[in-house]
Amino acid sequence: MSDPLDKAFQFASETFAKAKQAVAQRTGTESLFASAPAGRTSARMELAKASEQLKHFRGWVYAAVRAIAQRIAGQPVRVGRIRARPTRSTKQAPQIEQLDSHPLLDLLNDPNDLMVAWSLLYVTVCSLELTGRALWWLPERKQILPIPTSWLVDLDTGSRIGAFKIRPKGDTSTYEIPADECCYFAYPDPGDPFGAVSPLQAAAHAVVTDDA
Repeated sequence: MSDPLDKAFQFASETFAKAKQAVAQRTGTESLFASAPAGRTSARMELAKASEQLKHFRGWVYAAVRAIAQRIAGQPVRVGRIRARPTRSTKQAPQIEQLDSHPLLDLLNDPNDLMVAWSLLYVTVCSLELTGRALWWLPERKQILPIPTSWLVDLDTGSRIGAFKIRPKGDTSTYEIPADECCYFAYPDPGDPFGAVSPLQAAAHAVVTDDA
């Protein structure tokens, strides 16, 4: 083998070894991605953890998540009314009448003062891909406000969530939003009914190694 190739392989091996050592020393960062066995997320989404995950919306993580979010945000949202339900004997799909207008469509098309339908769906999908969770607040059903998951202080692990506790960025106070005014999304954790797993967490080791 030629001398230049020997040097190239040696350099690659040394770089890989240094990256492994750097990752091993950054246990705090790794724990933000995977605080439970086998890289599975814990039952509760901690404030610091979600904040750390959202900070990684850059580099190849941004490139991958952006492509997914753009594709989903570009899909049309339609509302329909079931006109006739199929019987067991016919085994046909239900007859659905597409509605040209509906309060839900109006709300999605103009969710709040800062967003349109595309941007609302885009940030929602990005939140799911990065943190495994997303939350909409619909005060009086007149607007849709996406709440950053980094604002979530705690999640009630009981059988029913009565309210979502949030702490906005830069604020020291905690506020409660009634659950019946919210729409909560999550990539469910098959090992924990109250947990969530994000694609970013699944690739945590690769992300941390790339940063190192």
